[in-house]
Amino acid sequence: MDEHTLRVLEFYKVRDILRGYAASEPGMAEVDRLVPSTDPKWVARSLKEAQELRSYLDSRREFPITGLKDISSALKKAAVEGATLRPEELLAVLSVARTSRMIKAALGRAGSTWPLLSARAASLHVFEAVEAEVGRSIGEDGEVLDAASPELRRIRRGITMVRARINKELEAIIQNPAFAKAVQEPVITMRADRYVLPLKPNYKMYLQGIVHDHSASGSTVFVEPEKTVELNNKLTQYRVDEGREVERVLWALTTLVRESGDGLAESLQGLSALDLIYAKASYALSIGAGMPAMSDRRGVIDLKSARHPLLVKVKGVAAVPLDASLGRDYNCLVVTGPNTGGKTVVLKTVGLLVLMAQAGMLIPASPDSVLSVFEEVFSDIGDEQSLEQSLSTFSSHITQIVRILGAAGRESLVLLDELGAGTDPAEGSSLGVAILEELNRRGTRVIVTSHHRAMKVYAENTPGVINASVEFDAETLSPTYRLLIGRPGRSSALLIAKRLGMPERIIQAAAKMKDTGEAQLDSLIERLERETVSAREDRRRASEELVRANEDRERLAGLLKRADEERRAEVGKAREKARSIVASLKQKSRELDELGRKAAPPARDEVRQKVEEIKALEAELASEASTPPPVARIDINALHEGDMVKVYKYNKLGKVLSVNREKETAVVQLDSMKVTLGIMELEPAKGAKPGTPKKAGVALTRAAGDEAGPGIELNIIGQHVEEALGRVEQYVDDCMLASIGSVRIIHGRGTGALRKAVHELLKSHPGVKGFHKAAFEDGGDAVTVVEFR
Repeated sequence: MDEHTLRVLEFYKVRDILRGYAASEPGMAEVDRLVPSTDPKWVARSLKEAQELRSYLDSRREFPITGLKDISSALKKAAVEGATLRPEELLAVLSVARTSRMIKAALGRAGSTWPLLSARAASLHVFEAVEAEVGRSIGEDGEVLDAASPELRRIRRGITMVRARINKELEAIIQNPAFAKAVQEPVITMRADRYVLPLKPNYKMYLQGIVHDHSASGSTVFVEPEKTVELNNKLTQYRVDEGREVERVLWALTTLVRESGDGLAESLQGLSALDLIYAKASYALSIGAGMPAMSDRRGVIDLKSARHPLLVKVKGVAAVPLDASLGRDYNCLVVTGPNTGGKTVVLKTVGLLVLMAQAGMLIPASPDSVLSVFEEVFSDIGDEQSLEQSLSTFSSHITQIVRILGAAGRESLVLLDELGAGTDPAEGSSLGVAILEELNRRGTRVIVTSHHRAMKVYAENTPGVINASVEFDAETLSPTYRLLIGRPGRSSALLIAKRLGMPERIIQAAAKMKDTGEAQLDSLIERLERETVSAREDRRRASEELVRANEDRERLAGLLKRADEERRAEVGKAREKARSIVASLKQKSRELDELGRKAAPPARDEVRQKVEEIKALEAELASEASTPPPVARIDINALHEGDMVKVYKYNKLGKVLSVNREKETAVVQLDSMKVTLGIMELEPAKGAKPGTPKKAGVALTRAAGDEAGPGIELNIIGQHVEEALGRVEQYVDDCMLASIGSVRIIHGRGTGALRKAVHELLKSHPGVKGFHKAAFEDGGDAVTVVEFR
């Protein structure tokens, strides 16, 4: 891609911003290497990957990429036989191993929703041995831990014991009154890695020992008493042994890394690429960018509601969107109008978004925008112009145009600012028309800006070339940045001069000198502008009417919903009343039966008749009480696998496993049972309408084959916090689906970090009613009891 164009269109500035969204040094390095590609397959895949990860992040899923380190040099070092990695290098390797596992687990569940991310995850490796051994042996501060080996633990225990004995002996000397005249200061210090006491020069009268140092004044000597010499020697030997064992541990860990070197290198490469995609997706979320459609037809540009990202960054407000098209009905776009900066914004916006898309970056434009892959993008806009400073400097670079003409072809996009300016108007306009004609003959896609009337006339009369203008607000003397295709623009020089205070007589004299044809053209453009304003006002009124209509429809829907809820409530009350009457009738029936048995035969028949009448009435009321009220029928065509529904006769929520539209039945998972039900037995589940996506972080699914339910107890002792939280969240969701009232989560005591993390997750989970530690005999604070809503 043309280096001059990348610089002039400020692609590198956008890339610098993108770099700030990468989460790791390897990801930043990938961003630094990013340039537009001319491979349509690469561009299409890169855009889809960025869009998938944008969707993934937008659903508030965790993407644990932040701990990634660059281990390329460590892997090269480990590949050498006999080499030993230092603790900080091993910690970097551990970061890659952990990140690879966590990303693989996170994206591995993406499945068909995010297929390209899932494919990326499949190429990552899991390094259980590296994670376990390095994690157990190296602390976060780079210290080789006692747990690295039994021998190291034994040595360090010995060091601790000998050090304690030395301190005890030296403390005894300091506190002994017999040595008080020899002690300079009652402290224990070290010289040459040996514990000593600061004594006075006459110490030999009271204490025998070895001198290791003197103070600068000579008033203090640092003496190792004879009683601790052997202990210091033993301590020194322990330290030598410790150093050897530490080196042995590091060598063993390095060997483990060497054996996994190829897989680690592949995972590092895959994670670096994923961090680049993460940067693209995060940046896209921050500017509201999305994926354009990529046309198989070369040279097509159809941007809708396109915005320039740097204008948003600098001005702090949303850039005015513009529509621009090229490559279908016409190949050349001639943008004319006042010299106010708006035309150059069009060039830079179109050019920059093309470059961003070909670099696999999502663009700030409507998702129904269409772009193509260009072999080259050339520009002559002026090196000194800066959108960030809102400047509009126009200059003609003939040398640059000559270079462009030497390389541009059918699959090129050429952007020329103020073509033909900077010289005699007649010659400049002729030269500009000739250049445009040559590029149009080649089939090159071209956008040019100009003031020259000859360019407007050429565009009006030439097939494949069309006029356009940037709308100009005569009141504010500034562009609105709306691109009006099919209409040439006026220079508005006299209008601007008049607004800025030019004397009226000079304005009138200039108007008389204007060419008659140009005056007619200006009149035509002025009429078109009035018609455009009128059409925009009509569209605004129509939009307001549409908004009011939508509000009325929503209000009516609310009234209907409330009426249905009131009807359901009344039916419920009636059913309860019927149940109460049935119960009362049963009691009366029993009383009459008892009375009938005691009564004389004539009266007994009368009582029996009354009992039969009561039982008939009881049966009728019981039938009415048990008949379910009418429910909202689910549209069979809108019901899909995975939807949540309510089964009225069981008063339970269930998950749709399959749908038979011919028989109008559905197989529904209820707790641990699978039930086939008719469509009339189902109604939409409140808060989980069929076909609507579930909230991020709540995946109401079970693993394949798990028909027995989640169980009432989960044991996560010994697991890393990240892994444990993932299991707990899945378990809580499964328990909610199974309608379980309460469960036990066994996390142990340990340092308390795992318990604290689990409690933080439970606090924020919408399905958790409350939780508390178990009773003492059931595990106490090593177990958390969770109650669900």
